[in-house]
Amino acid sequence: MSALSNLRWEAFAQDVVRGGPASRAYSNVYRATGNAAEVNAAKLLRNAQVVQRVAELQIEVQARTMVTVEGLTHDLFEIKRQAMADGKYAAATAALALIAKIHGLLIDRAEQVVMHRPAPLPTQLLELSEEEWRAQFASISQSKADC
Repeated sequence: MSALSNLRWEAFAQDVVRGGPASRAYSNVYRATGNAAEVNAAKLLRNAQVVQRVAELQIEVQARTMVTVEGLTHDLFEIKRQAMADGKYAAATAALALIAKIHGLLIDRAEQVVMHRPAPLPTQLLELSEEEWRAQFASISQSKADC
C-alpha cells in the first residue's frame, strides 16, 4: 500500500509512527485540542486503512533502524580479525570483550548492584535461661546504672 489518498490521514499515520500520543498527532493534523483530539484520534486509529498504513510505516522504520545482536557480533568479529592481522591485540581483546558483553557472558562490576547482603544464618540456636541471661548481662546493666 502506498500513501493514503486522504492527506490528513497520511499525516496522522506518519505522526503516530514518529512516537508520542495519538491525540497529539491528531492535534497536529486537525488542530483539535483536549477531549476532542483524544476521541477522534481513537476513532481514526480504528480505521482499517489508517491501521494498515501505520503498520507499513512501522515496518519501514524498523527496517531502517534494525540493529541486531547477530549483526553486532558479526561486525565485532570482523574488527577482531582485522586487529589480529594488524597486530593490534588490545583492539582484538576489546572486540572480544564486547562480544562477550552483548551475549551476557561478561558483566562489569559497576553494573552489579547489591541491594543488601543477607545476614548469615546462625549455625546453632542459643537459648539462655533467665539466670544465665542475668549472669551474662548483669555487668552491662550495672555499668549503665553507675553512669
